Amino acid sequence: MRDYLNTNGAENAPLFFNVSTPSYSGTHMNGFHQACIAAVKRFAVSGLRGRHLNLFPGFVSPADLRYLKEVCADMSIDAILFPDYSETLDNVHTREYQLIPTGGTPVAHLEKTGLAEATIEFGTVFNRSVGRQSNTSSINSAGQYLEEKMEVPKKPMPLPIGIEASDHFFKVLWDFSHRPIPQKHLKERGRLVDAYVDAHKYVFGKRAVLYGEEDLVIAMAAFLKEIGIKPVLVASGASSGIMQNALAGIFGADHDIMVADGSDFATIREMMPDLKPDLMIGNSKGYYIARELKIPIIRIGFPIHDRFGASRMHHIGYRGTQELFDRIVNALIEYKQESSPVGYKYI
Repeated sequence: MRDYLNTNGAENAPLFFNVSTPSYSGTHMNGFHQACIAAVKRFAVSGLRGRHLNLFPGFVSPADLRYLKEVCADMSIDAILFPDYSETLDNVHTREYQLIPTGGTPVAHLEKTGLAEATIEFGTVFNRSVGRQSNTSSINSAGQYLEEKMEVPKKPMPLPIGIEASDHFFKVLWDFSHRPIPQKHLKERGRLVDAYVDAHKYVFGKRAVLYGEEDLVIAMAAFLKEIGIKPVLVASGASSGIMQNALAGIFGADHDIMVADGSDFATIREMMPDLKPDLMIGNSKGYYIARELKIPIIRIGFPIHDRFGASRMHHIGYRGTQELFDRIVNALIEYKQESSPVGYKYI
């Protein structure tokens, strides 16, 4: 956000809003959502309903944000993306250092969030667990605030990772715009289907330990089911109590997946040997466990601090799912090659 207001004769006077995000309360996701809520509360105005859409993607990569803007542009949808750190956290090289990078969601756009026709909001936990987070507010997301206070209808959905979830996302966009999905995106879907068919033999039946922030791991669990990988442990440092029910909705009430709410890496490490996983999927902090067990790790989420280009990793939509699927398949192929006493030139 980089908008300024001239007031009382002062030039370039910044606009402020406050939000409480103490490190001793909740997780980084609580802080993220509280900051989003505070910004919308501060700037959104009510009035005559517009023809634009709010798109609140949650905690995704800058590359994912750029992809969402591309999709909306391709479908001629006027969308307000918030937050938009697609440029501020992954900007071009500049000759002079920018203390505050250009980009962000303009204040004028934030004001219009209260006038939108609808809000699409990604996520499962903060869209459902009203009053169950560690903060004391019963408002847990910016979309919920706009729906309850300004009557902007909210269309919550999981992060669109995988074909089924991406289909749902594009269906909602079609319902809003009444414009056909461009062939570019339909072809990306078709290539993804073809990749599933070609690589099924590499991934089917593999056992995965999945960890990270709750919204991401819930979406990833559904994706893993779609490609035939079995999550044997799903863990998060948060403890909303939502993951168990969410996984039951994906795998059925009688699933045998171990769910570790409010977990840490020491606990995950203790549980893993008995589960005999083939791979780990999560942020960089689990690397030492994967190294110890000599299994591959596919890095997703935050933080990724031992690989280059995390800000350019795609996860969502057909394109992001394709890149994610390729990384998983190639990690398993590489592991098979490296573990073989003879090595394979062709897998």
